[in-house]
Amino acid sequence: MINNKSTVRRKSLIVLLIFAVMLTFSVPMSVFAEPAAENGEVYFIQLDDSQGAGPATRVFTIYGDNLTADNVEVKAEDTETSTVVSGISVKSEGSGGKITASVTFPAQTTDVTYQISARSTGQSDYIECGETVTIAGDPSAAGGQKGVIESVNASPAQISAAGGTVQLSLTGTDLDNAELQISSSSYYEGLEESADAVQQLQGLTIAKDGADVTIPENKQSNVIEHKFTVSVKGKEQDAKTVTVKQAAASSKFSSSELAVKNAVISGADGEMDTVAVTFENALPKQAADFVKHIYIANGAAGDQDVYRLTDSDSYEIQENTVILHLSKSYDQAGETTKIYFEEGAFSENNKVNRAFSWFLTSGAEVSSIQFDQDTLDYKGGQVTARLKGSNLDKAESIN
Repeated sequence: MINNKSTVRRKSLIVLLIFAVMLTFSVPMSVFAEPAAENGEVYFIQLDDSQGAGPATRVFTIYGDNLTADNVEVKAEDTETSTVVSGISVKSEGSGGKITASVTFPAQTTDVTYQISARSTGQSDYIECGETVTIAGDPSAAGGQKGVIESVNASPAQISAAGGTVQLSLTGTDLDNAELQISSSSYYEGLEESADAVQQLQGLTIAKDGADVTIPENKQSNVIEHKFTVSVKGKEQDAKTVTVKQAAASSKFSSSELAVKNAVISGADGEMDTVAVTFENALPKQAADFVKHIYIANGAAGDQDVYRLTDSDSYEIQENTVILHLSKSYDQAGETTKIYFEEGAFSENNKVNRAFSWFLTSGAEVSSIQFDQDTLDYKGGQVTARLKGSNLDKAESIN
Protein backbone atom coordinates (compact mmCIF):
# COMPACT_ATOMS: atom_id res chain seq x y z
CA MET A 1 0.00 0.00 0.00
CA ILE A 2 1.42 3.31 -0.99
CA ASN A 3 1.81 6.05 1.63
CA ASN A 4 0.16 9.23 0.18
CA LYS A 5 1.79 11.53 2.69
CA SER A 6 5.27 10.48 1.63
CA THR A 7 4.41 11.07 -2.00
CA VAL A 8 3.23 14.61 -1.27
CA ARG A 9 6.37 15.42 0.65
CA ARG A 10 8.55 14.24 -2.24
CA LYS A 11 6.64 16.38 -4.75
CA SER A 12 6.91 19.46 -2.51
CA LEU A 13 10.66 18.97 -2.17
CA ILE A 14 11.09 18.74 -5.94
CA VAL A 15 9.15 22.02 -6.42
CA LEU A 16 11.32 23.76 -3.84
CA LEU A 17 14.48 22.54 -5.54
CA ILE A 18 13.29 23.82 -8.94
CA PHE A 19 12.41 27.25 -7.47
CA ALA A 20 15.84 27.46 -5.80
CA VAL A 21 17.56 26.74 -9.10
CA MET A 22 15.55 29.50 -10.77
CA LEU A 23 16.57 31.99 -8.08
CA THR A 24 20.18 30.95 -8.43
CA PHE A 25 20.25 31.82 -12.17
CA SER A 26 18.17 35.06 -11.99
CA VAL A 27 20.53 36.92 -9.64
CA PRO A 28 23.54 37.14 -12.02
CA MET A 29 21.34 38.70 -14.75
CA SER A 30 20.66 41.78 -12.61
CA VAL A 31 24.22 41.94 -11.31
CA PHE A 32 25.82 42.14 -14.79
CA ALA A 33 23.26 44.48 -16.50
CA GLU A 34 24.78 47.88 -17.75
CA PRO A 35 23.69 50.82 -15.56
CA ALA A 36 22.14 53.27 -18.04
CA ALA A 37 22.64 56.18 -15.63
CA GLU A 38 26.42 56.02 -16.08
CA ASN A 39 26.71 55.96 -19.89
CA GLY A 40 23.40 57.22 -21.24
CA GLU A 41 22.25 56.98 -24.84
CA VAL A 42 21.79 59.64 -27.55
CA TYR A 43 18.66 59.31 -29.69
CA PHE A 44 18.77 62.39 -31.97
CA ILE A 45 20.10 65.99 -32.28
CA GLN A 46 18.27 69.16 -33.20
CA LEU A 47 19.73 72.53 -34.33
CA ASP A 48 17.93 75.05 -32.15
CA ASP A 49 19.52 78.37 -33.00
CA SER A 50 20.81 79.10 -36.51
CA GLN A 51 22.69 82.16 -35.26
CA GLY A 52 23.79 81.09 -31.82
CA ALA A 53 25.71 83.31 -29.46
CA GLY A 54 28.00 84.67 -32.18
CA PRO A 55 28.99 84.33 -35.84
CA ALA A 56 30.95 81.12 -35.16
CA THR A 57 28.68 79.56 -32.47
CA ARG A 58 25.62 77.33 -32.88
CA VAL A 59 23.29 75.80 -30.25
CA PHE A 60 22.05 72.17 -30.37
CA THR A 61 19.63 70.14 -28.24
CA ILE A 62 20.67 66.52 -27.78
CA TYR A 63 17.89 64.09 -26.81
CA GLY A 64 18.38 60.69 -25.23
CA ASP A 65 18.31 58.77 -21.97
CA ASN A 66 20.36 59.38 -18.82
CA LEU A 67 22.46 62.08 -20.52
CA THR A 68 24.86 64.40 -18.70
CA ALA A 69 27.26 67.13 -19.76
CA ASP A 70 30.12 64.72 -19.06
CA ASN A 71 28.94 61.61 -20.89
CA VAL A 72 28.13 63.17 -24.27
CA GLU A 73 30.70 63.69 -27.03
CA VAL A 74 30.17 66.11 -29.95
CA LYS A 75 31.97 65.83 -33.30
CA ALA A 76 32.19 68.32 -36.21
CA GLU A 77 33.07 67.11 -39.70
CA ASP A 78 33.95 69.27 -42.72
CA THR A 79 31.45 68.15 -45.36
CA GLU A 80 33.73 69.09 -48.25
CA THR A 81 36.81 67.23 -47.08
CA SER A 82 35.05 64.63 -44.85
CA THR A 83 37.60 65.30 -42.14
CA VAL A 84 36.92 65.72 -38.44
CA VAL A 85 37.65 69.30 -37.39
CA SER A 86 39.76 69.85 -34.32
CA GLY A 87 39.54 72.96 -32.21
CA ILE A 88 35.79 73.13 -31.65
CA SER A 89 34.66 74.30 -28.22
CA VAL A 90 31.60 72.65 -26.63
CA LYS A 91 29.71 73.90 -23.56
CA SER A 92 26.94 71.54 -22.42
CA GLU A 93 24.17 72.01 -19.87
CA GLY A 94 21.35 69.81 -18.57
CA SER A 95 20.88 66.14 -17.77
CA GLY A 96 18.47 63.26 -18.12
CA GLY A 97 16.43 63.20 -21.31
CA LYS A 98 18.14 66.16 -23.01
CA ILE A 99 21.12 68.50 -22.82
CA THR A 100 21.92 71.78 -24.57
CA ALA A 101 25.29 72.10 -26.32
CA SER A 102 26.76 75.41 -27.53
CA VAL A 103 29.37 74.64 -30.18
CA THR A 104 31.95 77.28 -31.19
CA PHE A 105 33.83 76.54 -34.40
CA PRO A 106 37.47 77.49 -35.13
CA ALA A 107 38.18 80.59 -37.24
CA GLN A 108 38.54 79.92 -40.96
CA THR A 109 39.37 82.21 -43.86
CA THR A 110 36.61 80.78 -46.11
CA ASP A 111 33.06 79.50 -45.58
CA VAL A 112 32.95 75.97 -44.11
CA THR A 113 29.93 73.64 -43.84
CA TYR A 114 29.92 71.19 -40.91
CA GLN A 115 28.04 67.98 -40.09
CA ILE A 116 27.46 67.74 -36.34
CA SER A 117 27.20 64.34 -34.59
CA ALA A 118 26.98 63.21 -30.98
CA ARG A 119 27.12 60.01 -28.94
CA SER A 120 27.28 58.99 -25.33
CA THR A 121 30.44 57.49 -23.89
CA GLY A 122 28.72 54.13 -23.96
CA GLN A 123 27.81 54.26 -27.66
CA SER A 124 30.05 53.18 -30.49
CA ASP A 125 28.26 55.07 -33.26
CA TYR A 126 27.59 58.81 -33.57
CA ILE A 127 24.07 60.13 -34.18
CA GLU A 128 24.04 62.83 -36.89
CA CYS A 129 22.12 66.08 -36.75
CA GLY A 130 19.53 66.37 -39.49
CA GLU A 131 20.83 69.83 -40.53
CA THR A 132 24.31 70.95 -41.51
CA VAL A 133 25.84 74.21 -40.28
CA THR A 134 27.68 76.74 -42.46
CA ILE A 135 30.08 79.18 -40.76
CA ALA A 136 31.10 82.29 -42.74
CA GLY A 137 34.81 82.71 -43.33
CA ASP A 138 36.83 85.59 -41.94
CA PRO A 139 39.84 86.68 -44.09
CA SER A 140 41.48 88.12 -41.00
CA ALA A 141 41.38 84.83 -39.11
CA ALA A 142 44.64 83.79 -37.50
CA GLY A 143 46.88 82.27 -40.12
CA GLY A 144 44.47 83.21 -42.88
CA GLN A 145 46.28 86.20 -44.30
CA LYS A 146 49.59 84.95 -45.62
CA GLY A 147 50.75 88.28 -47.02
CA VAL A 148 53.71 90.02 -45.42
CA ILE A 149 54.52 93.69 -46.14
CA GLU A 150 58.22 94.41 -45.85
CA SER A 151 58.23 98.09 -46.79
CA VAL A 152 56.19 100.95 -48.25
CA ASN A 153 57.82 103.52 -50.52
CA ALA A 154 56.65 106.88 -51.83
CA SER A 155 57.71 108.63 -55.03
CA PRO A 156 58.28 111.50 -54.81
CA ALA A 157 58.88 111.70 -51.07
CA GLN A 158 58.66 115.51 -51.18
CA ILE A 159 56.19 117.59 -53.15
CA SER A 160 55.57 121.28 -53.66
CA ALA A 161 52.89 123.35 -51.99
CA ALA A 162 50.87 123.03 -55.21
CA GLY A 163 50.33 119.34 -54.45
CA GLY A 164 50.25 116.55 -56.99
CA THR A 165 50.28 112.76 -57.29
CA VAL A 166 52.42 110.52 -55.11
CA GLN A 167 52.90 106.89 -56.05
CA LEU A 168 53.01 104.39 -53.20
CA SER A 169 54.61 100.99 -53.84
CA LEU A 170 54.94 97.87 -51.71
CA THR A 171 57.56 95.19 -51.27
CA GLY A 172 56.68 91.93 -49.55
CA THR A 173 55.62 88.32 -50.02
CA ASP A 174 52.30 86.55 -50.73
CA LEU A 175 50.49 89.82 -51.41
CA ASP A 176 48.43 88.48 -54.35
CA ASN A 177 45.51 87.30 -52.23
CA ALA A 178 46.10 89.42 -49.14
CA GLU A 179 43.47 91.96 -48.15
CA LEU A 180 45.39 95.22 -47.94
CA GLN A 181 44.26 98.32 -46.10
CA ILE A 182 45.62 101.86 -45.94
CA SER A 183 45.12 104.85 -43.67
CA SER A 184 46.72 108.27 -43.54
CA SER A 185 47.21 111.20 -41.22
CA SER A 186 48.25 114.69 -42.30
CA TYR A 187 49.72 117.16 -39.83
CA TYR A 188 52.12 120.09 -39.57
CA GLU A 189 55.75 119.00 -39.67
CA GLY A 190 56.73 117.40 -36.38
CA LEU A 191 53.34 118.08 -34.79
CA GLU A 192 51.10 115.02 -35.09
CA GLU A 193 48.67 116.56 -32.61
CA SER A 194 47.88 119.24 -35.22
CA ALA A 195 46.09 116.71 -37.49
CA ASP A 196 42.69 118.24 -36.70
CA ALA A 197 43.82 121.53 -38.23
CA VAL A 198 45.02 119.99 -41.49
CA GLN A 199 42.91 118.79 -44.40
CA GLN A 200 42.87 114.98 -44.26
CA LEU A 201 43.04 112.69 -47.30
CA GLN A 202 39.88 110.66 -47.90
CA GLY A 203 38.83 107.49 -49.73
CA LEU A 204 42.26 105.85 -49.96
CA THR A 205 42.60 102.31 -51.31
CA ILE A 206 45.65 100.23 -52.11
CA ALA A 207 46.42 97.01 -53.99
CA LYS A 208 49.49 94.81 -54.25
CA ASP A 209 50.74 97.06 -57.06
CA GLY A 210 50.50 100.12 -54.80
CA ALA A 211 48.39 103.23 -55.13
CA ASP A 212 48.40 106.69 -56.69
CA VAL A 213 47.48 109.26 -54.06
CA THR A 214 46.45 112.78 -55.02
CA ILE A 215 47.55 115.40 -52.50
CA PRO A 216 45.77 118.77 -52.64
CA GLU A 217 47.41 122.19 -52.55
CA ASN A 218 48.89 123.31 -49.24
CA LYS A 219 47.68 126.85 -48.65
CA GLN A 220 49.22 127.06 -45.18
CA SER A 221 52.54 128.63 -44.24
CA ASN A 222 53.64 125.36 -42.59
CA VAL A 223 55.22 122.25 -44.05
CA ILE A 224 52.73 119.35 -43.97
CA GLU A 225 53.68 115.73 -43.40
CA HIS A 226 51.41 113.07 -44.91
CA LYS A 227 51.90 109.75 -43.08
CA PHE A 228 50.64 106.63 -44.88
CA THR A 229 50.16 103.35 -42.99
CA VAL A 230 49.63 100.10 -44.91
CA SER A 231 48.87 96.67 -43.43
CA VAL A 232 47.41 93.27 -44.19
CA LYS A 233 43.96 92.99 -42.62
CA GLY A 234 44.27 91.15 -39.35
CA LYS A 235 47.98 91.95 -39.12
CA GLU A 236 47.76 95.59 -38.16
CA GLN A 237 50.59 95.10 -35.68
CA ASP A 238 52.94 94.53 -38.63
CA ALA A 239 51.90 97.69 -40.50
CA LYS A 240 54.51 99.69 -42.41
CA THR A 241 54.54 103.47 -42.83
CA VAL A 242 56.01 106.09 -45.13
CA THR A 243 55.89 109.88 -44.85
CA VAL A 244 55.62 112.44 -47.65
CA LYS A 245 56.55 116.05 -46.95
CA GLN A 246 54.69 118.87 -48.66
CA ALA A 247 56.26 122.32 -48.85
CA ALA A 248 54.56 125.27 -47.21
CA ALA A 249 52.78 127.85 -49.29
CA SER A 250 55.33 130.48 -50.32
CA SER A 251 55.07 134.18 -49.61
CA LYS A 252 56.13 136.69 -52.26
CA PHE A 253 58.88 139.30 -52.45
CA SER A 254 57.46 142.78 -52.66
CA SER A 255 57.90 144.91 -55.76
CA SER A 256 60.35 147.16 -53.94
CA GLU A 257 62.51 144.19 -52.89
CA LEU A 258 63.06 143.28 -56.55
CA ALA A 259 62.85 146.72 -58.14
CA VAL A 260 64.76 146.90 -61.43
CA LYS A 261 67.03 149.86 -62.05
CA ASN A 262 67.85 149.13 -65.68
CA ALA A 263 68.24 146.27 -68.15
CA VAL A 264 70.57 146.30 -71.14
CA ILE A 265 71.28 143.85 -73.95
CA SER A 266 74.67 144.15 -75.65
CA GLY A 267 77.62 142.21 -77.00
CA ALA A 268 80.89 142.43 -78.88
CA ASP A 269 81.17 142.68 -82.62
CA GLY A 270 77.48 143.45 -83.06
CA GLU A 271 76.33 140.32 -81.24
CA MET A 272 73.45 140.69 -78.81
CA ASP A 273 74.40 137.86 -76.45
CA THR A 274 74.82 139.57 -73.06
CA VAL A 275 72.03 140.89 -70.85
CA ALA A 276 72.71 142.88 -67.70
CA VAL A 277 69.80 143.51 -65.30
CA THR A 278 70.63 145.78 -62.38
CA PHE A 279 68.38 145.90 -59.33
CA GLU A 280 67.97 148.60 -56.73
CA ASN A 281 68.70 146.23 -53.84
CA ALA A 282 70.80 143.22 -53.01
CA LEU A 283 69.49 140.08 -54.70
CA PRO A 284 67.94 137.12 -52.93
CA LYS A 285 69.11 133.62 -53.74
CA GLN A 286 68.38 132.18 -57.13
CA ALA A 287 66.49 128.96 -57.79
CA ALA A 288 68.54 125.92 -58.84
CA ASP A 289 67.08 126.19 -62.35
CA PHE A 290 67.27 129.99 -62.38
CA VAL A 291 67.85 130.51 -66.12
CA LYS A 292 64.88 128.30 -67.01
CA HIS A 293 62.63 130.88 -65.36
CA ILE A 294 63.83 133.61 -67.77
CA TYR A 295 63.02 134.48 -71.36
CA ILE A 296 63.32 137.39 -73.78
CA ALA A 297 60.54 138.39 -76.14
CA ASN A 298 59.03 141.15 -78.27
CA GLY A 299 55.48 142.39 -78.52
CA ALA A 300 53.07 143.85 -76.02
CA ALA A 301 52.04 140.37 -74.84
CA GLY A 302 55.60 139.01 -74.84
CA ASP A 303 54.75 136.31 -77.33
CA GLN A 304 56.89 137.29 -80.33
CA ASP A 305 60.48 136.26 -81.08
CA VAL A 306 60.60 134.37 -77.80
CA TYR A 307 64.06 133.32 -76.60
CA ARG A 308 63.75 131.02 -73.61
CA LEU A 309 66.93 130.41 -71.70
CA THR A 310 68.07 126.81 -71.23
CA ASP A 311 71.03 124.94 -69.76
CA SER A 312 73.04 126.13 -72.77
CA ASP A 313 72.86 129.67 -71.36
CA SER A 314 74.59 130.81 -68.18
CA TYR A 315 74.56 133.63 -65.68
CA GLU A 316 76.62 135.34 -63.02
CA ILE A 317 75.83 137.72 -60.19
CA GLN A 318 77.88 140.89 -59.66
CA GLU A 319 76.64 142.67 -56.57
CA ASN A 320 73.04 143.56 -57.40
CA THR A 321 73.34 142.85 -61.16
CA VAL A 322 72.35 139.69 -62.98
CA ILE A 323 74.48 139.11 -66.09
CA LEU A 324 73.14 136.60 -68.57
CA HIS A 325 75.37 135.01 -71.20
CA LEU A 326 73.24 133.85 -74.11
CA SER A 327 74.35 130.88 -76.19
CA LYS A 328 73.30 132.77 -79.36
CA SER A 329 72.69 136.37 -80.29
CA TYR A 330 69.21 137.82 -79.87
CA ASP A 331 69.18 139.82 -83.10
CA GLN A 332 65.51 140.77 -82.83
CA ALA A 333 66.12 143.27 -80.04
CA GLY A 334 64.05 146.42 -80.55
CA GLU A 335 61.80 148.94 -78.88
CA THR A 336 59.36 146.38 -77.47
CA THR A 337 61.96 143.86 -76.28
CA LYS A 338 61.56 142.82 -72.65
CA ILE A 339 63.22 140.38 -70.30
CA TYR A 340 60.79 138.26 -68.32
CA PHE A 341 61.38 136.65 -64.92
CA GLU A 342 58.80 133.97 -64.11
CA GLU A 343 57.61 133.20 -60.60
CA GLY A 344 60.15 131.14 -58.69
CA ALA A 345 63.29 132.49 -60.34
CA PHE A 346 64.33 133.90 -56.96
CA SER A 347 63.69 131.81 -53.87
CA GLU A 348 64.88 132.35 -50.33
CA ASN A 349 63.43 131.56 -46.88
CA ASN A 350 60.23 130.24 -48.43
CA LYS A 351 59.70 133.45 -50.37
CA VAL A 352 59.61 133.62 -54.14
CA ASN A 353 59.29 136.39 -56.66
CA ARG A 354 56.15 137.25 -58.51
CA ALA A 355 56.48 137.21 -62.27
CA PHE A 356 57.82 140.53 -63.59
CA SER A 357 59.38 142.02 -66.72
CA TRP A 358 61.51 145.01 -67.78
CA PHE A 359 62.30 146.70 -71.10
CA LEU A 360 65.71 145.95 -72.53
CA THR A 361 67.73 148.77 -74.02
CA SER A 362 70.56 148.26 -76.45
CA GLY A 363 72.30 151.65 -76.10
CA ALA A 364 74.75 152.93 -73.51
CA GLU A 365 73.45 152.61 -69.98
CA VAL A 366 74.99 153.91 -66.76
CA SER A 367 74.28 151.74 -63.73
CA SER A 368 76.39 153.55 -61.11
CA ILE A 369 78.77 156.51 -60.62
CA GLN A 370 81.59 156.79 -58.12
CA PHE A 371 83.52 160.04 -57.41
CA ASP A 372 87.10 160.16 -56.21
CA GLN A 373 86.08 162.85 -53.76
CA ASP A 374 82.78 164.25 -52.66
CA THR A 375 83.85 167.51 -50.96
CA LEU A 376 85.67 170.56 -52.40
CA ASP A 377 86.89 173.67 -50.65
CA TYR A 378 85.87 177.20 -51.64
CA LYS A 379 88.43 177.20 -54.39
CA GLY A 380 86.61 174.45 -56.28
CA GLY A 381 88.60 171.85 -58.21
CA GLN A 382 88.42 168.82 -60.42
CA VAL A 383 86.42 165.65 -59.57
CA THR A 384 86.92 162.33 -61.33
CA ALA A 385 83.81 160.20 -61.91
CA ARG A 386 84.01 156.48 -62.56
CA LEU A 387 81.03 155.12 -64.41
CA LYS A 388 79.71 151.58 -64.49
CA GLY A 389 77.22 150.39 -67.05
CA SER A 390 76.73 148.79 -70.42
CA ASN A 391 77.83 149.84 -73.90
CA LEU A 392 79.55 152.92 -72.44
CA ASP A 393 82.23 152.73 -75.14
CA LYS A 394 79.51 153.34 -77.71
CA ALA A 395 78.16 156.44 -76.04
CA GLU A 396 78.87 159.76 -77.80
CA SER A 397 78.07 161.72 -74.67
CA ILE A 398 76.70 161.17 -71.20
CA ASN A 399 74.40 163.68 -69.59
